[in-house]
Amino acid sequence: MAILIGILMPILASARRSARMATCASNMRQIGHALELYQIENRQIYPYAAFQSVTSAGNSEIAFDDLLHRQVGGAILSAGEMAAGVSSRPMRIWQCPEDDRERWFGNPPRTYVPTSTRLWNLGGVPQPGVTRLFTGFAGSEASNGPAPLFRLSTKTSEIHRASEFITFVEFPGASNWQGSGLRSSCSGPDMQAWFMPRGRTLHRTRWNYLFADAHLSAGVDAVVAPRAGAAAGRHAAVHRFRRVRCGQRPGGVVPRRR
Repeated sequence: MAILIGILMPILASARRSARMATCASNMRQIGHALELYQIENRQIYPYAAFQSVTSAGNSEIAFDDLLHRQVGGAILSAGEMAAGVSSRPMRIWQCPEDDRERWFGNPPRTYVPTSTRLWNLGGVPQPGVTRLFTGFAGSEASNGPAPLFRLSTKTSEIHRASEFITFVEFPGASNWQGSGLRSSCSGPDMQAWFMPRGRTLHRTRWNYLFADAHLSAGVDAVVAPRAGAAAGRHAAVHRFRRVRCGQRPGGVVPRRR
């Protein structure tokens, strides 16, 4: 009996891991469909990552998952629920089953975040955020004015190669929870690894990536962030990321640099 248990345990563990990865992939595909619905309702514009309104009456914080709450199957949020820094109606779709990390203050986990657009001049044209490889669509800002729908995001017409444009990534971390603007976007694969052991991901050594055409690339090699100033290491990281295994579109993982 002990021998039989020893044989079956690895098989069962592998089956459970495969089921969790399938659920993660399903979550990201549903998020892709939610993005399409949001664009239809908002003049073909992607949601921004987060916007914090700073006024004398108090601060409010709206994150991308608040904006997409209805599109992923949730109820319509009130203005107060949208502005809260923690989601009052968390949804399981935002958490990868492999992400078992505790969040600060026991807040509901959020694994998936959009790729970011880095703004150098808030009063001017958005600059694409390419910290390493991601050309993102979502920006964040704190202001005492109204939420800038256009400046902090991207139109679908601005993405010319949707099959190579990454929209959502996995970004596990203790400070990434539903409704928060703190870790509401990710600018590169080295940033994804901030909260993981070196060379490891939620799926051992692979990440899942969602693209603008709604296809999912599963099983992308993790990028090991090089030491500061290590130019050779930076080139090696780029090379590793380009040699991915993409189930539907081989080689279509490096986003276009604008």
